[in-house]
Amino acid sequence: MGIAHLLDTISLWVRGYVPYGALFLAAKIAGGIVSHLRVGDPVVMAAPALRLLALLCGLAFVRRSELSIA
Repeated sequence: MGIAHLLDTISLWVRGYVPYGALFLAAKIAGGIVSHLRVGDPVVMAAPALRLLALLCGLAFVRRSELSIA
């Protein structure tokens, strides 16, 4: 899992791969948020991840023109 995070993070710096890296990281962060909430942690514990999720989704939205959807 650590290598996947590293590759996604690197993709945020490579032109043309930014939206893909942001979406994949957002999916992993969403899984982390869900796991926090399922074990009964207060929402405050998931707040940093929620902020990061919002930033990643915003980044993917802004760079959506780079997505090659056929």
